[in-house]
Amino acid sequence: MSTGIDIPNDVIGLLAETVERGASLLAGGSRLAGPAAAQDEAAELAPDESAGTVGLGLSFADDTAVVVVLTTPLAEELCGGSSPDHVRSGLQVLIDEITTGLGVPLTDSVGLANTPELVEFLTGRSVILGAGIFDGDAVVATLGAAGPRAGVTPAAPEPVTEPAVESGDSSATAPAAAPATAAPTAPHRPTSGTAAGPAVSQDVLARGLALLADVSLEVTAELGRSHLRVSELLALEPGSVIGLERAAGSPVDLLVNGSLFARAEVIVEEGRYAVRITELVGNGITA
Repeated sequence: MSTGIDIPNDVIGLLAETVERGASLLAGGSRLAGPAAAQDEAAELAPDESAGTVGLGLSFADDTAVVVVLTTPLAEELCGGSSPDHVRSGLQVLIDEITTGLGVPLTDSVGLANTPELVEFLTGRSVILGAGIFDGDAVVATLGAAGPRAGVTPAAPEPVTEPAVESGDSSATAPAAAPATAAPTAPHRPTSGTAAGPAVSQDVLARGLALLADVSLEVTAELGRSHLRVSELLALEPGSVIGLERAAGSPVDLLVNGSLFARAEVIVEEGRYAVRITELVGNGITA
């Protein structure tokens, strides 16, 4: 959803990271989190209301908004109840993690009992990104993040007052020349790069990892790739040979949810193909 406001790409990237960070914490067991995607309207963030829903709308100091909506059965499973207070208490780790990722203080949270309240909370927002949490084919929860409202300018940080200098020197009590006034700057926001964002405390990290312990990740071994024209693809038949760009004997890539994680060699174990990791990508570690 757009209101014509020009939103910087780093802010959109941060909103997407926020959505995916929160959605991953709601996944687990048979529940899978979808990727962050732009939403045409706020109502798209509401899961199926036939089972009842409950949610929270979170407001932050830079006028970013985040919404979390659960079906009633999932709220009772995760939070021990289906009231906004239950959800606020039961999802405190998620709220803390989102606040840490955004890098700005949480200023308010309100209960969202239905789709109209969700839409009202997000009315006038510049851009909305959201992700669904699926249990089979059913959407059992949604998490969304939205940019500032039209016409809202985040407040500049409070100026820091220099402490008085105590000294017997008479010059210390004389009025100092007024310093040049710098233009007010917007609150610091981390970008979507790997170095962005404040450090996560060990306590928060441990709680987050505990929530993610049962999340299933797809691991794919990729032998190689090739590019074919449509005419070449249509000409394929049993017995056709497709050459790959990788030389014989080269290691295969191990992808975790589509991202390169390691390289490995192909082996056979108990009559089945397997891989032995030879390099963890990015860590400089070799087996």
